[in-house]
Order: sequence, then structure tokens, then C-alpha cells
Amino acid sequence: MRRGVLWLAIAAVVVATAAAWGLRTTAEVQVTSAAVTLGPIVRHIYATGTVQAAGAVDPRLQVQLDVGQPEMAGVEVGQAVDFEVDPYPDEMFHGRMSDAAMIDVDDPDQRLRPGMTASVVLEGSRRANAVRIPNSALSFRPSQDVFRALGEAEPRAPEASAGRDSGTRSRSLWRFDGKRLTPIVVRTGLSNDQWTELVNGGVRPGESIVTQAVVRRQ
Repeated sequence: MRRGVLWLAIAAVVVATAAAWGLRTTAEVQVTSAAVTLGPIVRHIYATGTVQAAGAVDPRLQVQLDVGQPEMAGVEVGQAVDFEVDPYPDEMFHGRMSDAAMIDVDDPDQRLRPGMTASVVLEGSRRANAVRIPNSALSFRPSQDVFRALGEAEPRAPEASAGRDSGTRSRSLWRFDGKRLTPIVVRTGLSNDQWTELVNGGVRPGESIVTQAVVRRQ
């Protein structure tokens, strides 16, 4: 099985209820799980900026980014950057970071003009071989219907909180053993739009954690 591939764990739970006409209903809890994996995490920074002249007598162009210094963590001087501008939405332009919020532009065809708005995606902080949690697992919270269908009381999940170490926070995941849902407290770090770094906690690479649980009644 490839890394990051989701697999489905289905728990069928029969709930006998007294209903109209003496019928009994069946509730099935479908639990979707995903694997904790090892792999790279790169934080992407989405920013806008303005094309401007490098100086009064300097013919070069630059892009001044509209971002704060903390948001640029992990971006290095000399790092290659691709960006788009509004007049040419289907074309990509190139440059290199000259400081924390400035891009030196390559424009051999001289199509860029001062005042144009640029849309930039930068690669920021990264981990080469992190223990990665799917973001869908961090956003999952079981509903009361799920706990009722499983026949268990709803446990109290710990509240998310920032850690003493910069950039880390306490989060909760859920483990399913085929019968019960159990919360797990973990501490997380770097994150992008797909993965979040596991700094420490009670899960390991290859372990399955819950990303969704749905009650289906028949």
C-alpha cells in the first residue's frame, strides 16, 4: 500500500429500537481511517506583492511582497520563486529572493510593468522526514449520534492549546479498535495544506487514525 493512501474500516453496530409498526432499525457506523506516515512536509506561503522598479536609475524590476516577517519563516535569500501577474494569468514568471520580502525579477522580454499585482507561492519551513498526520484526522470530531450508535458514552476530548515550545500545540486524534473510539493527545508542529508534523504523542508511523465516522440507518 502506498504512503498516505486511505483505507476504510467499517464497524457495523445493530441498535434495536421500538419503532412504529413494531419495526426494528439497524444503524451502521462507517469509520474512515488514514495512516500516519513518514515523509517530507513543506509549508507553503501564499502571498501577493507589487511589481516595482529597483531604483530611480536601476532598470531592474522587483516584487515587494505584502507579508510580515514571521510569515516568511524558512524562506532563504537566493531561493528561486515563481509568480503570476494579473495581465498574464496563464504565464509564470521567475525570480529569486533578495531579502525577507523582496524578489529580484527575471524579465528578459520586458513585459512586466511597475504597479502590476503578483501572486506568489513560496516554500517556507520544511522537514525532510517528519512523522506526518493527515489534516483530516486533526479536524475530525465524533458526533453524539456516532457515540450513541456505538453504545458508548462520549469521552471528553482535550482542548487544543499552544505549547511552551514555539510553533507547537496540543491537539487530539481518535483511534478506533472496531468497537470504541478513544481520544489521543498529541503535540504537533509544522503544517501545510495536507499534512501536520507529529512532534510527540501516542501514535506511530503506520498506525491508523480516524478521519470520519458516519451513522447510516436502515
